[in-house]
Amino acid sequence: MRGWLKRGLIGLGGIVALAIAATAGFAGFVAYRLETSVPALRGAGVIAQADGEIRIVRDAYGVPHIFAGAEADLYRGLGFAHAQDRFVQMDLTRRAMLGRLAEVVGDRAIEMDARARINGWRSVAQGQLERLTPETLAVVQAYSEGVNAALAVLPTPPEYALLMAKPEPWRPIDSLATALAMTDALTGGELPERLRAMLSKTLSPAQIDQFLTGYPAWGARSYQGGDLVRPAALTDGGSDGAAPGSNAWVVSGARTGTGKPILANDPHLPLNAPGPFYLSRLQGPDGPLIGASLPGAPMIVIGRTRDLAWGTTTHQIDAIDDAPLADGEPVTESREVIGVNVAGLFMREVVITVRRTARGPVLEPRWWASEKSFGLAYGDRPVVRRSIAHDPANGLAGAVYLASKAKTVDGYFAAMAGWTAPPQNLVVADTQGAIGLISAGRFPLRDSNGVWTGMIAQPLMARDPARGFFATANNLQTPADYPFPMPGGHDPYRATLIDEALAADAAHGRERALALQNDTQSLLARRLAPVIATGAPKTEAGKAMQAALVAWDGDASLESQAATQFAYWTRAISEALYGDELGAAMFKELQGPRDVFVDAALTDPGFSGWCDDVSTPAQESCGETVGAALDVAAAALSKERGAAAAGWAWGPIHAARFRNLVWSGLPLVGDGFTVDAPFGGNSSSINVARNRHNQPGYHTVHAAGLRMVVDFSDLNASRYIIAPGQSGHPRSPHYRDLAQLWGKGLSIEIRDDWGPGAPPPGAQMWTLTPAN
Repeated sequence: MRGWLKRGLIGLGGIVALAIAATAGFAGFVAYRLETSVPALRGAGVIAQADGEIRIVRDAYGVPHIFAGAEADLYRGLGFAHAQDRFVQMDLTRRAMLGRLAEVVGDRAIEMDARARINGWRSVAQGQLERLTPETLAVVQAYSEGVNAALAVLPTPPEYALLMAKPEPWRPIDSLATALAMTDALTGGELPERLRAMLSKTLSPAQIDQFLTGYPAWGARSYQGGDLVRPAALTDGGSDGAAPGSNAWVVSGARTGTGKPILANDPHLPLNAPGPFYLSRLQGPDGPLIGASLPGAPMIVIGRTRDLAWGTTTHQIDAIDDAPLADGEPVTESREVIGVNVAGLFMREVVITVRRTARGPVLEPRWWASEKSFGLAYGDRPVVRRSIAHDPANGLAGAVYLASKAKTVDGYFAAMAGWTAPPQNLVVADTQGAIGLISAGRFPLRDSNGVWTGMIAQPLMARDPARGFFATANNLQTPADYPFPMPGGHDPYRATLIDEALAADAAHGRERALALQNDTQSLLARRLAPVIATGAPKTEAGKAMQAALVAWDGDASLESQAATQFAYWTRAISEALYGDELGAAMFKELQGPRDVFVDAALTDPGFSGWCDDVSTPAQESCGETVGAALDVAAAALSKERGAAAAGWAWGPIHAARFRNLVWSGLPLVGDGFTVDAPFGGNSSSINVARNRHNQPGYHTVHAAGLRMVVDFSDLNASRYIIAPGQSGHPRSPHYRDLAQLWGKGLSIEIRDDWGPGAPPPGAQMWTLTPAN
C-alpha cells in the first residue's frame, strides 16, 4: 500500500479514537456493536439478478468455496463473500482512490482526497470501465450485485456507527478504482528523480550515482541469453508530445521428483489487518478457479485452474517520472469539490484546483506537504508526474479475466496483451508440462534528458528454458545483452539465493518449495561477514558481537541471537556510512535499510570513501568504521534488550505486526486489535521480512501477504496461506486464525474434490437464490 493511502486510512483510526475518548457510554456502545455485528457464516438470502442457486461454503479457515451453475453467479457469490468479510476495507480503498475519504473521516483526509483528485483516479477508472469487453463487464457487474446483496442482509459494520455514516452501494467503477489502488502501489519510479533532487544538495554527482547504485554484476537475472520468445521492439509513439518485494519461481517436470511442474509464489506487501489478499475457490461450469483475490475486485489475481497456475512479482522498472513544471508549459485547470464530514453532523465543502499538463497531473506542494521527502527534494516547486498507471486504456481487468480461462502457457501469454500496468513478472505452468515467464506492462524509454520517447512494444516473455526453471524476485529480469535499458530499484539478494537453490536441486518438489519460501538465510549477512571480521571494535561488547557475527551462518531463524545482533549492527553501520554526508533531516528520510548500497560501500573498493566520517579531520578506514559500528550496536542492544543474550532471540524482537488501520488507533485497547506473530528472516532472505530503520524497534512491517505452492502432480495437494486471516472484523473467528500458521511457515489446502453436499468438518453455508 502506498504511504499516502495508508496514512489516509490511519486517519479514520484517529477519528475513532476521539469518539471513544469522548464518552465511556459511547465506548460501551462500540463494544456492543463489535460483538453483535459479526457476520453469520451460515444463512440464506436473495440476489435478485442471479441466474440460479449460489452456495457459499466456508471451510474451517473461513475460505469460501462458491458453487454455481453460471459464471456470473460465481462472481455474485464472490462479491457477497468479500462484502461479508472485508467491506470496510473495500469501502475505504475505493473512497481513498476516488477522493471521497474525507466524507467519512473528516479533515484528516483532505490531503489524501486532494491527491486522489489531482492524480485523476476517478477519470482513469471510468476510462478503463468504458473499455471493458462485454464479457469482463458482465463479471464486474455481477460482482457489484453480490456485494449489494450482502449489504442488504448483513449487519452494518461497527465502524459506520462510530462515524454516523451508512455503507453506500457498490458500483462497477468502484471495482476499477480498487484495482487501481494496487496498480498505483506496484508501479514505481518517482523516487529516483526525488532522491537525486534531494541528494544534489549535499552530494556530488559521483556520490549520488554510488548512493543510488545500480544492479550488481553478481545478481541473478531471470531471463537467460536466448530465452526470449521474440526480439524486443519499440512502439511508434509515446513521446512527451502526446515500485515492494515478491518471490516466484516455476520448475519444469524435468527438474522435479514427479516429472510435473512446481510453481511457487509469495508476493510481499505491507502488513495490515486485514491483509491485501483473500483466498477463494470458485467452482462453476469451467471447473475450479482457486487462489487469491483483492477485496473490491472480482478477479482471482494469483492462483490455479484445472489446466493452469500462475504467480506474480513486481517488476521494479522505473515507470514513473516526476519533474518540475517547466516555465511556460501549457496547463489546464479544473475545480474539484471535496466533501468533509464534520462530526457526523453535516458536510462542508473544500474546493481545490486541479492542474494538468500533456505529461500528466501537476503535484502541488501544498497537497504533498506530509511527505517530507517531497519538500526536501522540490521545496515549493510544483512537479509534473508521468506514470503508466494513469493510462485509462489499461486492459488489466480484461487480461486477468482472460488469463483465468487460458488452458496453456501460450494462451496465458496471449491474454496478457492488453496489460499496461502495474509492471509485473508472471510465472505460469500448464498441465501439459510447459512453463513460462512473462513481464507484463508497458515499459517507457527515455532520451538523455529523461523525455519519454516511446514504449517497449511487447512484453518480455520466454517458455521452457534450457535450465529447467524461471525465478523472479524483484531482480533485474533482462539478460546482459538486452538492447534497451531497464532502470529501477532491482533487488539482487533473493533471486540469487533462489537461483542457487533451484540450480542445485534436480528433484524439486512441493515440500522443498515450501521450505524455500520460508528460508531465512540472509545473503547480505553472508557477504558482509568477511568485512565484519576486519573491524576493530574497542569495547568488549563490540568484540563479542564481532565474534558472534563472524561465526554466524547467516540464518536469521526465530531462535537466532546473531540475527538480532546483525540487525542492530546494520542500523549502526548505515548511519556511520552515510549519515554524516546526508545530514540529520535527510538521513532520517533515507535511513533504510539500503542493503545494496551498504553492501557496495563495504565490499567494492571504488566505494571506500563512504567509510570516512566527513565530520572529523581524520580519514577513517572501513575497518575503523565497521568496528565503531559494532561498539555502537552492542551498546544499543544491551541497553534495549539487556546484557544477557537469553533475551536476544530474533523471532519475538522481529515479530510480524499486523495493525488494524481503524481499530489499532484506539486509546488503551488498540493493541488488542493488532496481531503479532514471531517471525524470522530479514530484508535479504528469501522469506523477506523488512523492518524500518527510521521507526523504533525491529518489528516486521513488510513480508509475504500470501504464499502459494502449486504441485501439478497433485493439484489438490497445493498449498496456500495468507495472514492474519480471512475476515476484517476484529471479533470474527477468522480475523487472526491464520497468523500463527503463517508465522511458522505452515499452510492449508484448498481442494476441489468436494461439493456442497459433502463439505469438510466445520464448514458453514450460505445459500443465495434469485428473486421469485
